[in-house]
Parts: sequence; structure tokens; C-alpha cells
Amino acid sequence: MKRLILALVVLSLFNVSSFAQGEGAIPVMTLQTSLPLIGAGGIGVAKANNDPIGYYLNPAILGYTSQNNHASLFFMPNKVDWFPSISIDVTKNTYGFNLGYNFSELDIPISIGFGYIHDKFDYGTFYRTGSDGPDIIGQFDSYDIFDAYSFGIGIDYYLQFNLGMSIKPYDSNLGPSVTENEKVEAKAEGTAFDYGTMIITPISKLLFNDAKYEFCETAYIKPNVNFTLGYAISNVGDEVVYFDEAQADPLSRTGRLGYTFDFGFDAHINNTEINLFTYSFTAEVEDILIKTIEPEPGVFGGIFDGYQSFLGDIDVWDNLVLLNPSDKVILRKGHTLSLFETLTLTTGSFVGRGYRSTIGTSGYGLSSEGVLKIISATMNNSFFTYFAKHFVVEYYDVTLFEGYNRLDTEMQGISLHMNNIKF
Repeated sequence: MKRLILALVVLSLFNVSSFAQGEGAIPVMTLQTSLPLIGAGGIGVAKANNDPIGYYLNPAILGYTSQNNHASLFFMPNKVDWFPSISIDVTKNTYGFNLGYNFSELDIPISIGFGYIHDKFDYGTFYRTGSDGPDIIGQFDSYDIFDAYSFGIGIDYYLQFNLGMSIKPYDSNLGPSVTENEKVEAKAEGTAFDYGTMIITPISKLLFNDAKYEFCETAYIKPNVNFTLGYAISNVGDEVVYFDEAQADPLSRTGRLGYTFDFGFDAHINNTEINLFTYSFTAEVEDILIKTIEPEPGVFGGIFDGYQSFLGDIDVWDNLVLLNPSDKVILRKGHTLSLFETLTLTTGSFVGRGYRSTIGTSGYGLSSEGVLKIISATMNNSFFTYFAKHFVVEYYDVTLFEGYNRLDTEMQGISLHMNNIKF
């Protein structure tokens, strides 16, 4: 039981807030699941991406990914050892997929996407012993599990407008509490909902679409510049009841707002388009939308007093424009550099509510897409042309809590993509 208590205390790092604002139950549901976005500071509300589970913090991203008819899958080759250096024996495992279809071929500027994510934090198996000796009289598994069924729609009309929502059933089992031979299960089940929106402004397409530098008749380079704005509210639902309704806890309802600047160049060679490089800077802020009444002196915690709406305590100018965190708002900054659609480097940080110092993240990804495109463009080989057009394999390796109190946590994942599907 001591190990479980330690695990829950450490996990509370994710959802720490001042007593004036409150804390929420099942904090693992506030965490980003996409490895490329974890490596870039845990961003995810305003970063357009094609990761199979990159829509978790904002289901509207499915409207963007669905612009390319596709099916994609993500899985972890190994469970993640959470904070391995302090030996709390907590593991995490995530897998998921998404599907997208674009109706543009029917002259309808709409695309739709569907995604599924399964996430489990396993706190281990625990044993109970009797009061008369060390003999084991029972055992239980402790975990937090949730599934996310997500839907997104995109409308491409000068700007790219995207909307989405997720339905997230959860199962939280913290184990039994035993008092005077009475065992009470600390178990809760319920459903949370996420809602999001994202607008992409294709600056280069709107303002200088004809700008290009030609090498020859069959090869030229074009700039690719975009600005993205995103907002999402996560974990909307009823309070979480473990023992009785009088001790119910609010869900970790969270509001997020952010933007991303993308700048890069695309090369067009023999009718093959390949991104030479793209640099992205993302800034996002988030606030736990929980209100509490200040406790009496000497009393730990406060009384739940409802939820805040929309942005909560987020100050758009101070927190998002001037990039200043606060004791109620977390600021996330992420940098992503993609080279030849083959190598992706990410770095980022987050600071603010609950974190006394800046927490670093980093990562890298490898993709088969760029290599196959280059071979296809230079060799004019039908096999490589077909494979490059339809199949992509990616590998990611990221580090969370980099260099922070020896809490470095490494994660690896593999993505499989099938693109340009025709029905």
C-alpha cells in the first residue's frame, strides 16, 4: 500500500494547483498521449499533425488529418516505466488508431475523421496480509484506464475550420479500504467528454501561392507558411465517486488555448512533392477549471464550488502573447523541426501551476516517407512510387521530465500509416 500511495503522490504532479483553484480526480486523463507532442513540451491543442493519436488533447485535429484518405495505427513496443529511477513500479501503455476520408473528389470541401485511443496507468498488484501474521489473505490490481472515441470534421474554404469531440469512458480502481474487517472498494466508473476547435490559416497559399524558385522544368521549391489557432475543453462530466457521493471529487476539467507558426519549404521533383524542412513554434496555456472554497485554518484542501467556464484564469495577453506562466496557469512551449519527411526533432518545456521550475522535454522521430519519396523521384521506379504513395512506417523516442529531479521518463512508439486510400 505504501507503494500505491507513493505512486499517487507522484502522479499528483500532473494536476497540482493552488487550493484556491482546486484539484481534480483521475489526473492521468489530462496527459498528452502522442509521443511527438510529448517531446515538444506536451503540447497538442493547436498543433496540426498526422500522428495516429495526435488528436487526444483536441479532437478537432481529426478534421485536419482526414484531409488525406488514410488509416493509421500507433502502439508502444514496450510498456513505459514511469519515473524508473525512484522504483515505484508504475507502468503506462497506450495504443490507438484513426481513419480519415476527404469528400473533395465529390466537390465537397469537407473531410471527416474517427479515432480511438486506449490508455492504461498500471499501479501494480498489491497484497493484503492479516492482522495475525504475514500470511497473504487477498490481493488487488490498481489502475486508471480510459478509452477515447473521437470524431472530427474539417471544412476547407480559404481557411481550414475544424471541429471535434471525444467520448471517454473511464475505469479507476485504487484498491480496497479496510476498516474493522469491512472492505470498501475505491473504484469509480463514468464517462467524460472533450470538445475542441482549430483554425488553420494557410498564409503562403492565400498570399503568395505562385511564389517558387525553379531549378529546371521538372523541379522547383515553394514556401509553406501556416498559422494555427486552437482551443479545447477536456474532461467534462459528472463528479467521480469512489466511496460515497458525499466524498465525490470533480473531474480534471481543463481548458487549453494555443497557437502554432509553421515555416518551411516544399520541393516538387518529377511530380513528387517532398517537404525539405519545416520549423514549428507552438505556445499553449492550460487551466484546471475547478473552483474551491478556501478551507478553514489547519484544514487540508478545499470544498468543491463548481467549474469555471471557457478560459478560466487564462489571461490571453499575459499568458499566451507575452508567454508568462502563473500560479494558476501552465505555459507550454514546443519546437518541432522536420527534415526531408525523414527526421523529426522535438524539444519543449512547461512551467506554471504546480511546477516550481521549468520542466524540459525532448525527442526524435524517424519516418520512411521521405526516403521513399526521394527514391521514387530520382529512380522513377514504379514499386517505390507505389509504396511511397501509400505506406509509411515511423518510430519515435521521447523523454518527459528531462533532467527534473531524476524523474526522466522515456517512451518509444511505432506508427503505421496507409495513405491515399481509394474507395
